[in-house]
Amino acid sequence: MAETLATLAFLSAIAMILSTTSDKGKWLASLTALFCCIAFSTSSLESIQQSGGSVLVIVVGMAILLQYRIRQGLSMKYLNGMGGSV
Repeated sequence: MAETLATLAFLSAIAMILSTTSDKGKWLASLTALFCCIAFSTSSLESIQQSGGSVLVIVVGMAILLQYRIRQGLSMKYLNGMGGSV
């Protein structure tokens, strides 16, 4: 189940990159954070000590910060493009 959610998070990050060409995609960072958070919570408790678990935590924090900055009015295209590429 966690691999499926990580794949969905990857696909939503790709959608974040592609959203730089249109005006849609305001909530893509939230979608990425949600998928990563669920993938981390469904994995084993020891996953935070592995590189995959710590990356999920970092991506959740980054995506929440990006969504916060987008809601404050900063450039959605720039933030989604940079966040999706990271």
